[in-house]
Amino acid sequence: MLLERRSAEALTGARLHHLHASATNGRGPRAWDGHWLLLALRDSAGGLQGILWVDDPRDRLRPGRERLQLLRTFANQASSALEATQHTERLRHLAEHDPLTGLRNRRGLRQRVDALIQASEDRVVGLIVFDIDAFKRINDRLGHEVGDRVLRTVAATLESECAPGGLAVRLGGEDFALLLPGADSREVMLTAERVKSSISDKLTMVPWPVTLSVGVAVADDKIGDAATLLRAGTRALFAAKRLGRDRIVLHSAEELEALLGTLEDLGNGEQLAAMVLLVETLDLRDPRTARHSQTVGRHAERLATALGWSPDRVERIRIAGVLHDIGKLGLSDAILHKPGRLDATEWAEIERHPEMGARILDHANLRDVAAWVLCHHERVDGTGYPRRLTGDEIPLEARILSVADAFEAMTADRSYRLALPPERAVEELLRERGRQFDADVVDAFQRVMASNESALTRD
Repeated sequence: MLLERRSAEALTGARLHHLHASATNGRGPRAWDGHWLLLALRDSAGGLQGILWVDDPRDRLRPGRERLQLLRTFANQASSALEATQHTERLRHLAEHDPLTGLRNRRGLRQRVDALIQASEDRVVGLIVFDIDAFKRINDRLGHEVGDRVLRTVAATLESECAPGGLAVRLGGEDFALLLPGADSREVMLTAERVKSSISDKLTMVPWPVTLSVGVAVADDKIGDAATLLRAGTRALFAAKRLGRDRIVLHSAEELEALLGTLEDLGNGEQLAAMVLLVETLDLRDPRTARHSQTVGRHAERLATALGWSPDRVERIRIAGVLHDIGKLGLSDAILHKPGRLDATEWAEIERHPEMGARILDHANLRDVAAWVLCHHERVDGTGYPRRLTGDEIPLEARILSVADAFEAMTADRSYRLALPPERAVEELLRERGRQFDADVVDAFQRVMASNESALTRD
């Protein structure tokens, strides 16, 4: 490092070479033509840090012993300062980077996110959190060397997918994150789908399919700092793991608040366990889902009341109506919001949602509701899913949910069609009486609708 120097143009290549040799041969200062002096700047281990070049503007540099000692003292101080600065930079790098993959760590992520959010109030910042499913199995069966290769492959893939201004991060263990400045929720979800697939395809060192669970969050007016954004992404990841792994879950604060309002309606002691779990998992919802679920619950409640059920039993079927599609939390937006027809693979994913919903509700100690939700897409002719049950093999409550769900779906707008008039929807129910729907339930529903005109409208 040259602390004081003449113009480089004034030196020939030979002189520059001689400058370096003079300062680095360990024999102290060297003069050239009597008008400049070089001192090597060395660290505590003797390594060369730079060169101190002192130039006499009168071109008559003749340092005495005292002046030479002063220059040496100055060089030593400069060397110490340089070494301290370099040491600080190394410590900072170690504090902000993962040693195995070279990616930024959690601390580096927080600093970057806070800087982006503070730079502009309108700045959209997306965060994708990845977790390698069953990573312990890889380490246990194939060894930690293969496990480390997996981690480095994930890191390299994330770096290659990182957009300008973005950041790839290893949060710790088998958890990684990708920061996407300027990306809205749709763009972030599409990126998550692409990267998830790309990582799985590249993990060829593992002799079985490797899947990932993914949580997605986007900074908004309710997520205004790095800690909150990371917490939202982690909660979404937790939901993806609880819903069966190998899926993507989007955290949506607005939908969470709407659904918490629904849960407050359910909130007696028996439903407390469900509320705790749902607060953690109800992050991915179609914008229409909360209203759809509430309306299905009201239709089921009206029908059960008309059938003369006890108040407690009516309340249980209403709860089941509100929660009947909770398993869809594990489906990606790409499937839920697809405007056209679903392909066979996408339909297979859709048909998993009753089982996923039943699993969630069973863990929440709502076992009776779980059994009804599991069967709400069964058909009395045996062509439904997931178990192809027929007739009375399907719980009566599930047969009621099937009618209430179908009526509400037909009378609501969808991306691929407009809502049917209520009268037309009742005609469709009658047309499928005894095939898709239980005949007695359809007849009872028709009577309820006929006697209560307001029930024909969506609340």
